[in-house]
Amino acid sequence: MTNLKRVIGFKTSAWTSPDNGNTYPVRRLYVDYPAAETKGLACSVVKCRGDKVFDGVEVGDYVELLYDQYGNCCAVQPVVPEEQDLIDFGVDIASE
Repeated sequence: MTNLKRVIGFKTSAWTSPDNGNTYPVRRLYVDYPAAETKGLACSVVKCRGDKVFDGVEVGDYVELLYDQYGNCCAVQPVVPEEQDLIDFGVDIASE
């Protein structure tokens, strides 16, 4: 089974702390992926850090996610999927 994720959306917004009034960026990445014992694909929302974490990423891209020591996604790297990856995602490679 592949470790790749497929981007189905992303969002950048802001959150204002009620404690100090400071505003912080909020970045969310929406992905789907094949998962064991799942019919079809599973999906997740991933919290991301970094101003440019989505640079070069488009909806539909296959990506690898890199995490920092705190468990936050700090890099989203587009990758070219191999044939087996596409099969795992249910893509009909005969029509590609």
